[in-house]
Amino acid sequence: MDHGKSILVFPPTGDLGYPHLGIPALVAYLKEKNKDVTVMDLNRLYRSTGEKGGASGAYVEELNRRLLRSYRGRDPAWPANLYELASRLASAPGVEHIGFSIVYPNQVAVAVCLAKAIRAANDSVKLFCGGPMVTLNIEEYRQSPEFRCFDFLIVGDGEEALYRILDGATDFSTVPNCYGKGKKDGRFIFSGRSFELAPAEYRAPVFEKGSYDVLPLRMSKGCFYRKCAFCTYKSVYDGYLAADVDTVVGHVRKMVQEWGVKRFTFVDEAIPPRTLLSFAGRLNDSGLKIEWDCSSFFHKDFCDPGEVSVLATAGLKTVFFGFESANKRVLALMRKSNRQDIVVDVLRNLKRCGICSHLNVIIGFPTETREEALQTVRFLKEHRDIIGDFTVHRFSLEYYSDICMEPEAYGITWLYDTGYDTNISTRLEMQFETKDGMNPEQRQYMALKAAAAFRRKQDKPGQYVFKKLKAPVYYLWHYAQIRGRKPHWSGPRDTT
Repeated sequence: MDHGKSILVFPPTGDLGYPHLGIPALVAYLKEKNKDVTVMDLNRLYRSTGEKGGASGAYVEELNRRLLRSYRGRDPAWPANLYELASRLASAPGVEHIGFSIVYPNQVAVAVCLAKAIRAANDSVKLFCGGPMVTLNIEEYRQSPEFRCFDFLIVGDGEEALYRILDGATDFSTVPNCYGKGKKDGRFIFSGRSFELAPAEYRAPVFEKGSYDVLPLRMSKGCFYRKCAFCTYKSVYDGYLAADVDTVVGHVRKMVQEWGVKRFTFVDEAIPPRTLLSFAGRLNDSGLKIEWDCSSFFHKDFCDPGEVSVLATAGLKTVFFGFESANKRVLALMRKSNRQDIVVDVLRNLKRCGICSHLNVIIGFPTETREEALQTVRFLKEHRDIIGDFTVHRFSLEYYSDICMEPEAYGITWLYDTGYDTNISTRLEMQFETKDGMNPEQRQYMALKAAAAFRRKQDKPGQYVFKKLKAPVYYLWHYAQIRGRKPHWSGPRDTT
């Protein structure tokens, strides 16, 4: 059934290094069902046409400041290019549906402002939004007047929901993973139906026309480890599912043929070493010559030089690891199984085979002391010859993590939900205090110290080891699955 054209918009967020996978994966699913869908990646567009020369982090921050001021009535003037874009979208011939993928917090204001402008100019077009930020904050978004401009809010896997909407569904109660407006008061209500796309059903993503240096891909969903105390991702998916490696190789071949790209990044949470070795073997047999990176975990399989050489021959260039800490007590509290002897062997073996190891480090975990943090800093310094890159994360306590659910078990004596930005209804990180360990100022200082301590030049002048300080954000993809879990918090600190 033909119901006109549809546009899926990815708002600007900052330089990701490659296009986000969400919308291209949706488009692949929808095109297979003969839906006419166009991708509009504003993040990529503003890299060349943005007011400040592109979708750099600074540009997006300034854009959000201006839009939030317009929320508060202090600066009604929009950036001219966004206003023109909204007008163009609202008047696009034959377009009946416009959707927004909201993945990062700094995309919320742009998406909502664009949607409101489109709605003001065209009352007949159907507007919807989805993505991790919508799933994470659905209870707030569905009650927020700012989101009334949308006809549908989509949570979790949006493939089937979008297909039903684009196919002309008039009763949202038949649309899975969907919140539609009730007839009585116009408030969003959940359809009561759910849908989850299995990795076996993944299709090669369809990107916006253009040239790319790197493209993302995935071969699994969920996390096979599912034990980390700080992570919310394991509460989202029940178990771990992976696509057949031959199917993944087929996707790689198709993307090489269609886009001419030779560099890929797998965006899976973490791929088991056995799966990586199987994929690498099939890739070598296929004759495809590509370069790729992925995330995995420290395992003795990476200690076998013969097996790692298979990965190197297949074009593996970088492996991202959750190293987190060098201190045994902190690792045990995090429920991480890293053994330092295996970690060193893996790093050395990968280095020997020409594969870069990128370590993610967490500073400021609840009850972590200064000396324990310094132990991690010393490890990084002593093994800098076999560590490719590392990123220091100041610990951020996330809603629905095990720590948030059982704060006393992690030495937390005071926990306060900082709530939501009142303009965009987006959850902020939680504040906490512990009976032992560093205070907030000390945690921040040690994270900065770890991030800045080992800046050194690489082979090319001006190139430095990547040690950007940022708080990790873990997104909830299926709100319905964890809706019943409510964290305990102490309330605002009484300073009287």
